[in-house]
Amino acid sequence: MTARRWLPTQAELLGASARTAAAMASAPPAARERAAELEAALYAEIEPGPCDRLTDPPPLESKIDWTPEIDAEAAELEAAL
Repeated sequence: MTARRWLPTQAELLGASARTAAAMASAPPAARERAAELEAALYAEIEPGPCDRLTDPPPLESKIDWTPEIDAEAAELEAAL
């Protein structure tokens, strides 16, 4: 049996964003950078960013299904033609 990979909850993601926003408002530059790095690392667990795609071995595929958004954009383009 393989271990299930940990994924952050929505509350954890929102908490990281709130901590980054608070640091940006009043913290020294080093604390701002650290808060932003921690937030980015947490979000990278669910959606690899461009920097994460350069790692070796490459990260897993995106866990977000973008099909509805892509289909909607395609329909808008077809309607405009």
